[in-house]
Amino acid sequence: MERLYPYQKAFLEDYSQFRIVNKARQVGFSFIIAFEGLYVAEKFNNQLTLYCSVGDRQAKELLLRIRTFALAQGLTFSKETANELQLPNGSRIISLPNNPDSIRGYTPDRIYLDEFSHYQWEKEILNALAPSLTRTDRKRFLTIVSTPLGKQGEYHKIWEDN
Repeated sequence: MERLYPYQKAFLEDYSQFRIVNKARQVGFSFIIAFEGLYVAEKFNNQLTLYCSVGDRQAKELLLRIRTFALAQGLTFSKETANELQLPNGSRIISLPNNPDSIRGYTPDRIYLDEFSHYQWEKEILNALAPSLTRTDRKRFLTIVSTPLGKQGEYHKIWEDN
């Protein structure tokens, strides 16, 4: 972790169940959430990690970054599709664009909402994920990361309430 910035190290050392990050552009947070998600998927068996990005291009870019990290560490996948990577230990990483219909029905252990303030359907995404987050069979984690988009929308409300 010597090459990480202090704020990236602090993020990785924060084990809170609910995290929100208000960031600038191009400061390495998509990088760090990709790294963390792969680390958790590799360390713990049968984990489901769900990434949601602004659009399809960003979702695929995030999965490509995860795949690059994995290959650099010598990790292999038992399954690879355009939106999913599965590790031999049964853990899965799914990366989708911000569409509530696409993410509904998953019960992820970890959820990363990247650039959340720029989503077209912020409230609907949160409503689609709520049943997963309220399950009591095990602890689930939500991380919201975004650059601000003024004093509007669900991201701003969550940030102000935090």
